[in-house]
Amino acid sequence: RDAKSSGEQTSVRLIKRGLSRLEPINGPFNWYVRHFFTDLPGAIHRSRMDFEQAAQNSEVFADGSGAGAKLSCAYDELLPYDPEPNI
Repeated sequence: RDAKSSGEQTSVRLIKRGLSRLEPINGPFNWYVRHFFTDLPGAIHRSRMDFEQAAQNSEVFADGSGAGAKLSCAYDELLPYDPEPNI
């Protein structure tokens, strides 16, 4: 495997890991339960970090695909909900 291929695969793994933390939240009741009885703020922060790293990897290894720009939007959308936005 070359560096480009491994970088793209790393981006895919980061995206899947970030999504797996957020997929269980599929409605207001689910959000309420997860917010008060699990570490939802931590999950949001970790997912945002994964999406940000995936965006950076995509810009480096898949430049021209537009994936980096779309992932940048994804982590920007999570920023208002992140308890640690400046990290």
